[in-house]
Amino acid sequence: MRDTMLIRKRENEFKPLLDSEQIVADVKEHLKPWVDLLRDITNYGTNLIPRCFSSSDRGLKDVVVIAILLRQTVAMLDGVEILLSKGASHAAHLQMRALFEASVYIGWILDGDSERKAQYYYVHNLRRKRVWASRIQVTSVEAREFNAILKESGAQLNDQDREAAARQIREIDRVLSQPKFLEINKQFDKSRKGKKYDPPWYAPLGEQSLGTMAK
Repeated sequence: MRDTMLIRKRENEFKPLLDSEQIVADVKEHLKPWVDLLRDITNYGTNLIPRCFSSSDRGLKDVVVIAILLRQTVAMLDGVEILLSKGASHAAHLQMRALFEASVYIGWILDGDSERKAQYYYVHNLRRKRVWASRIQVTSVEAREFNAILKESGAQLNDQDREAAARQIREIDRVLSQPKFLEINKQFDKSRKGKKYDPPWYAPLGEQSLGTMAK
């Protein structure tokens, strides 16, 4: 078969179902002030992050709240603006949900006992990174299911990938062995209660869900 036979003619959208140009025109006509406001707030947020962090104590709480969660909030707001400007209002709901979640986390952490809450968030994220790194170690429990997925997809990993993951595991283990994180790490082990995955990072602190935290 000739290569040219594999080239399909590019199709345009079916206008009664999707009229991209009209949708963007409608957004510009009816939503421009709000889309512009989202862009202004996003731009302000990108400047707010370095200003806040440079004036903070630069401790773990500041890293979690400013460098991670506030940055995630601004990134999600950026996504909302980009999607809404293209008329993808339903798709923007996902970014709005993530933005709301990060904002609730920020408020809850700052509400009291901030350093301790930040430690649980930090340990939880290190444990999650460790799981992903373990998935590409040949003899790990986590690798069994992941290797089957890789084989099915045709993706391949090399020795450099595995060695980089092994180094990451060793570094995470070193950090989690520090006295201020060791007990928290053990609490997450206990809180699994035989399940494959950790509970949410706030569960060992007594919160049941994002909903109860928001209330």
